Amino acid sequence: MTWQQFILLVIISGFVQYIIAFFKEKGKNLATKDDIGKITNEIKSVESAFTNKTEILKSQLSLLTNVKSEIYSTERDAIINANEKLYQWLSHIMRFPDLGDNDDIDRYIKKMNDLYHKEQACEALLELFIDDKVIIDNIHNISGYIYNIHIEKQIILYRLQKQNSDPEINELKLNNLENETREKLIELIDKYGIISPKVRKLRLDFRNYIYSKCLNTKTEA
Repeated sequence: MTWQQFILLVIISGFVQYIIAFFKEKGKNLATKDDIGKITNEIKSVESAFTNKTEILKSQLSLLTNVKSEIYSTERDAIINANEKLYQWLSHIMRFPDLGDNDDIDRYIKKMNDLYHKEQACEALLELFIDDKVIIDNIHNISGYIYNIHIEKQIILYRLQKQNSDPEINELKLNNLENETREKLIELIDKYGIISPKVRKLRLDFRNYIYSKCLNTKTEA
């Protein structure tokens, strides 16, 4: 081998090594870019998953808030209806029918019974949704006491109807019986004074319950 051939071989070998090194480095660079691309894609995937989970969580929280709001509205309506029906029933008991008119007495008794059943339905709904034992016990005691007045008054009116229908009773005696019945009814109505403070306390408890639930709902929202 001549020295010219040797130099040419060295140059060729060096060039080949350079080409090999170039492509190795290029391969490293390509590998690095690929790795970066994969990492970027993974980051984007994680970000997307996080965003999706965040939106799902927001949706669930919104749903929970709506459910709590619906429950509060149901509780509030149950309280309002119970208070309204209790007042209507009691207000009717406080009134008198025309004691000389059996048809009016019938209408009065029927309405009194209807109002009682409506009040009991609202009371059952109240017990279903309200988790305050004091309120539930109080309204049970109050309605039980009022119902006793209800029954006593109904019995007095039924007796009066029988007297009104008796042809052997003259007008003067009938008027006297009506006056006696009126006095009995007034005495019966006076019994409301015993339960009246409890009725006022119940209404205050109703109001406080609604206010407290409203504040809790707003705080959680």
